[in-house]
Amino acid sequence: MKKRIVYTLGLLLSAYALFPDKSGGRNFPNQAFAAAPADSAQVTVQKLYEDLKNPWGMAWLPDGRLLVTERAGEILVF
Repeated sequence: MKKRIVYTLGLLLSAYALFPDKSGGRNFPNQAFAAAPADSAQVTVQKLYEDLKNPWGMAWLPDGRLLVTERAGEILVF
């Protein structure tokens, strides 16, 4: 009897895995999707420093400067 329950449960789980929900991921009737990203973005890359050993964190200051910390405790300001 126990084998039959285990077999039936395995069969049901396999069927669920083979035939997933076809709702398309919309869980709510009025749920909206995000807009598609723009086709192209203009990005400018500028190298500030190249000898970082273990960069640990970054933060922008209110005046626009950038703080970069290293794992050893050094703080760099750009």
